[in-house]
Amino acid sequence: MNKVFIFFLFFLCPFFFYPKNSFGKSYQKSEHCKIIDRITYKYLKEYILPQGLDCICKGGSMMGDIQAVALGFVSYKALNVDEARKLYVNIIEEYLHRVNCNEEVRPYLHNYPFTINNLEFNIEFDESNGRMKSDGHVAYVSFIASRNLIFYSSYDYKTHKFQDLHQESYEEALKIVKKGFSPQN
Repeated sequence: MNKVFIFFLFFLCPFFFYPKNSFGKSYQKSEHCKIIDRITYKYLKEYILPQGLDCICKGGSMMGDIQAVALGFVSYKALNVDEARKLYVNIIEEYLHRVNCNEEVRPYLHNYPFTINNLEFNIEFDESNGRMKSDGHVAYVSFIASRNLIFYSSYDYKTHKFQDLHQESYEEALKIVKKGFSPQN
C-alpha cells in the first residue's frame, strides 16, 4: 500500500470523523445551551414559522451562562414602519415570555428577567428574488442595545446604503404596540 494512504487512513482520518475541539477533547454542548436551544427551537416552530418568517441565523453569548441570544429572520412581506414595529415587538415579547417563564433555564440566565438588552434580533425584508425591499418599505429592523434604539431602515439600490426611516426606543415601540395605535396616525 501507498505510504501516503496509510498515513491518511490511520493518522488523519480520526481528526475528520470524530467531533473534537481544537484541544483534542470531544465537544459536548453544555446543559444551559441545550435548554435554551429547546426553548428557541420550540419558539421557531410554534411562533416564528406561522408568522411567515424564516430564521436565517442563530447564536449568542453563552460561555458559562446565557448572556445573550441572537436570532436573524427574513420576511417576504412588504411592511411599513407601523407594521414592522408590531411584528418586531411581538416576536421579542413572545421570546422573552418563553425564556422568563421557563424555570429550568432561569438559573443559567446571566440576569433574570431576561430583557431586550439580552437579545440581538433583526429582521430583513426581502423580495422573492432575494433582493432587499426598497421603494419606501422597511428593508431591515434591528435593536442597538448600546443606543437603546430600534432602527427601521429602507435600502437604496442607487447608493447601496440603508436609509433610516424611523428610530425609537424599545419602550416607545412597546407602548405603541400595546395601545394599538401609531403616532403617525
